[in-house]
Amino acid sequence: LFGPPRLVRRDAPAELWQYRASDCVVDLFLYQEKDGLRLLYLEARTGAAQVTAPRPCLEAVLASREKSTTS
Repeated sequence: LFGPPRLVRRDAPAELWQYRASDCVVDLFLYQEKDGLRLLYLEARTGAAQVTAPRPCLEAVLASREKSTTS
C-alpha cells in the first residue's frame, strides 16, 4: 500500500519501516509471526520530531506515493 519504505531497520524481533511525506515521518514497527510480519505499533512525527496524529501523516504518505506513481 505504501510502497517500499525509505528506511528498514532490523532489530530482532522487530523491524522498523520508515515512510516520509513532505511534512512528517511515520515509523511502522513490525514483528515476525508464523504467517509473516505483523504491525504492532506506529508512530508519526513532524519534521521537527514532534509527535503528531498518525492518520494525517499516513494520508500524506499515501498521497505522495500516488503522486509519484502518476508522474
